[in-house]
Amino acid sequence: MVLHQRLSNVSGKFELDGPSPMAGHVGGELWGDHVRCWLSHPQGPHGRFEVRFDGHVRDDTMAGTLGVADQGRIEERPWEARRDQVDLTGTWKWPCASGPRPVRLRIKRWNDQLTATYLDGGRETPVADFYDFGGGFYLTLLVGRKAHGMVVTEDAGWLIGCAVVEDGILTGTVEFHPYDAPSEPRSGRPQPWTPQRVIE
Repeated sequence: MVLHQRLSNVSGKFELDGPSPMAGHVGGELWGDHVRCWLSHPQGPHGRFEVRFDGHVRDDTMAGTLGVADQGRIEERPWEARRDQVDLTGTWKWPCASGPRPVRLRIKRWNDQLTATYLDGGRETPVADFYDFGGGFYLTLLVGRKAHGMVVTEDAGWLIGCAVVEDGILTGTVEFHPYDAPSEPRSGRPQPWTPQRVIE
């Protein structure tokens, strides 16, 4: 199961192995450490088969009660899931939103915490607003900010990214909100984001 969080909303996908394999979507809500999720099977008959989870998240563990309703029969059981450990450290690159060149994000571990630096050509900018959450990270960066002001160019603006590791691939969404008028209709909207790890 892969879950994404945006504010209090939880969404994702699931796969069940066994004699009758199944795959579908996950929806839910998170309030503090209390999470409620429901699994939907697009090919299954609506209302005849439902899976719901009610529990809590602590560190890399999600534990609670899993309820399965199958053709009117409801069965509940304790259920626990552990998040896969991933390595986000290294340098990741993707096409720049404001010009035909690659930009990079360098992630390092320092004092048991992850730190990030945004690399654009020879310019290095520490990312102060960077949060890792086990299987992924979230960042916001004001590109163009200097120590005592702001340099407004076509590259200046807010960069917002969110990504998780799925099947060994970093994937998510990225947004760039320029200071000047957007030159493209899609400027500023969330775009699919698949940064590639740089072999160094």
